[in-house]
Amino acid sequence: MRHVRTCSAAMVLSLITAAGQAQSIADRVAAASEPRVQFTFAARPDVCGNGRSFIQVAGDQWYGSWVEGDRRDSCAAGPVRVLLDRAGRDIISISTYAGPPQPAAAGVRDLGRVRASDAADYLLSLAERADGRVSRDAVLPAMLADSADVGPRLLAIARNQSAARETRRTAISWLGRPLDARERAVSSVADVLVQIAKDDNDNQSVRQAALRTLGRLEHGAGTTQLIELARDAGRGWLAREALGALNASGDPRARQYLRDVVRRAEQPDEVLAAAVRGVGGDYATGDDIKLIRDAYVKLSGERSRDAALNAIANFGGADNVRWLLGLARDADQTMQTRRRAVRHAYRAGASVADVIKIYDESTDPQLKEEVLSVLVESGEKQATDKLMQIARSDENLSIRRRAVSVLSRSSDERVKKFLSDLVER
Repeated sequence: MRHVRTCSAAMVLSLITAAGQAQSIADRVAAASEPRVQFTFAARPDVCGNGRSFIQVAGDQWYGSWVEGDRRDSCAAGPVRVLLDRAGRDIISISTYAGPPQPAAAGVRDLGRVRASDAADYLLSLAERADGRVSRDAVLPAMLADSADVGPRLLAIARNQSAARETRRTAISWLGRPLDARERAVSSVADVLVQIAKDDNDNQSVRQAALRTLGRLEHGAGTTQLIELARDAGRGWLAREALGALNASGDPRARQYLRDVVRRAEQPDEVLAAAVRGVGGDYATGDDIKLIRDAYVKLSGERSRDAALNAIANFGGADNVRWLLGLARDADQTMQTRRRAVRHAYRAGASVADVIKIYDESTDPQLKEEVLSVLVESGEKQATDKLMQIARSDENLSIRRRAVSVLSRSSDERVKKFLSDLVER
């Protein structure tokens, strides 16, 4: 008899489980009387979290937030937990957690564990048809579902111009991250991203997201397409944004292309400026900066020249200081260029003595004004001494007055005495 009762109990449990699985997650959520509903499902192997606030994916992608004490928590493997908040039957927010299971809070209907594929299907349906933040926030938990084939629907969301902009941007971003190789062919993803990027009727921020994701595709799968887009000089915005994505990609082929663009200096000014920023950015070498210096004379536009001066100054070093000081002295340059060169030379590491020498050599009041600003910014004793000398005896009355004005804001007792003596004289 005991054996029969045990078997009967097992059969009832089995029937209940089967019934729950046969009923869709959407139906079970809709049938819940509580305003909040949660369910759990198996996470991808590279997902961990603390079950309450933060999630890590693939070892370097973090989601959620940290509250006091959470930073001491370990990132533990465990199921994904999705908490839906509702107003009536409408879902108004989605919260996602992963890691050690957490008990349902008061007022929460717990649907228990569901199949990961069913969870991903339900969540992507929310991403496809819900409004606003709910649509966007449904993408993350769907991406965390173990062995779920999300690729085709993710591509569809990315292409759907009727979908919420932030949802599309989120979907596009996920397309550039390593997922199960069975989910989608990288080449087909690249093709869709190119189509989005080239569509002038699409939202510009979505197009930018497509370009950035092209630059992040595995094995440099989007680099060739980005180079082709960057070559289309007739589409200035697209070419410039494609260059920016190439620079961010870190692909050696991309950096070589950027160098070639700067070396030839044939593209429109805004495109050239983007290429200069790329070559002279975080991964710049001494040879890259020399390339920018050598190309400077061929840069005819204000944006590309300003980008070049910024890159050279940011890199710094004796060679770049000498070059910038030489540009400041070059009477064939525009006064605006010479003034910028003075300031950039100081940023690059020029000494106060170097800057003072520019002042003493120049007869142009505008250039002297720029040097004056740099001396004020410096605050070094040598700079203060020069400012006092200018205030006392410079031939240009306007510059003398300017020097007195800036010195009057100093708390240095020596400067206060100097100004007092100057007034008495």
